[in-house]
Amino acid sequence: MGAYGSAVDGEYESTPPEGFERIASCLAIIQRGTVPFAYDAKQGVLPAGAGMVIRRQAWLDCVPPEPALKGVCGASLQTKGEDVETLNHIRQGGWPIWHNPQMRLTHLIPETRLRPTYLLHLFQCIGVSRYPLRCVRYPPWQRPWMLILHGLNDLRKLLAHILTTKQLSPTDTVTACERTLLVHSFISPIYGLPVGQVFSGVNAVSSEAK
Repeated sequence: MGAYGSAVDGEYESTPPEGFERIASCLAIIQRGTVPFAYDAKQGVLPAGAGMVIRRQAWLDCVPPEPALKGVCGASLQTKGEDVETLNHIRQGGWPIWHNPQMRLTHLIPETRLRPTYLLHLFQCIGVSRYPLRCVRYPPWQRPWMLILHGLNDLRKLLAHILTTKQLSPTDTVTACERTLLVHSFISPIYGLPVGQVFSGVNAVSSEAK
C-alpha cells in the first residue's frame, strides 16, 4: 500500500456548535468502520491527513516537489487539501490507499477552532481548493470538460442546499459553513486569475453568523 489512514476521534476543548457532526469530517474527525478496506480509486473519498502513514518510496516516486496547494502556512490556512493532493498523486502512481481501523487517533480540537470565524474561513479555503484538487485527477485534455461537469454539479448542490435549508443567508454556524463550502467550490476555478480578485470577499453567509 502507498498510504493508510486511521479512525479519528474528536476531543473538544469547548462544546461544538449544534449539528457539528455534519461538518466534523472537514476537521479530520472520521469514522470509516472496523473492517480494513482499500479506498475506491473511482471515488473522491480518502482518509484524513491527521495520523496519515505514507510509504516513503511512494512519496518519492509520485509526489511533485512543488505541490499545487500550500496548506497551513504559519497562522494562515492559505488553501486546504494538500493531504488529499498528495494521496491523489500517490494513487495515480498505482499505489492503493487503505483504511486501517486498528490505528486510532484522538484529535484535540481547541476552542479557537470551533469559533464561527475560524470555521467559515476553513470552509472557504476548502472550497477554493476544489478546482486544483480536481485537476490533479484529470489529464490536461479532460480538464475543460471536467470544469463544465463539476461546475454544473456544484451549482446543483448549491441550489439544492438553498431549497433544503430554506435560507438564502444562513445564520447558524454549521449551515453557514456548508453554504460557504458550496459557494467557494463553485467559484474555485476563477481563483488564481485576475478576475478572482473580484470574488475575494464573496461569502455566502450572513455577517451575523454566531
